[in-house]
Amino acid sequence: MHGRTKHCPSPGCLSATVGARHLAVGLVLLAAVTAAPAGEPAAATAVPGDASTSAAKPAIETPQPAAGDKAAADPIEIELNRLEPGKDACRPYLVFRNRGDAALAAFTLELVLFDGEGFIKQQFTLDAAPLPAGKTSVKLFEIPGVDCTAIGRILLNQVTACAGADGALPDCMARIRASSRVPVDFFK
Repeated sequence: MHGRTKHCPSPGCLSATVGARHLAVGLVLLAAVTAAPAGEPAAATAVPGDASTSAAKPAIETPQPAAGDKAAADPIEIELNRLEPGKDACRPYLVFRNRGDAALAAFTLELVLFDGEGFIKQQFTLDAAPLPAGKTSVKLFEIPGVDCTAIGRILLNQVTACAGADGALPDCMARIRASSRVPVDFFK
């Protein structure tokens, strides 16, 4: 049995701590046994504070997207490709790649600009429709009153409209993959 520690001054506290650890080990082993396929041994699982299993492989792994996950299968890639200074404005060029089977008749994004210190400069919406299925498109827009060098990051805050010919499409935000070719971070 372990000696008393600073955070557990009474014998009752120590018994409760040891009992809780045994319960946790039992639950982890139960989960490992029930998760193992029939005829195969259960994987060992590390328990915090238990040195005997510290190098063991976890029994529960991070779930992977399902093979039929529509959002993963039909991504909409949006790349910030260029920032062009204009007279009293900044002109971002965005490259859209609709990898899905459905053309997007409505596709409106809410974007937020941050300066180099992380403060919000401006929020606006961008109508990027139409986006044909399986096609790459370039969209140029203008942000009046903003110097391109004053933009530190651009956040894709939300998708306010996303629809095909048959109506609204689910999980459009999950389908988007944002990237940047310029020093300004474009993220969601």
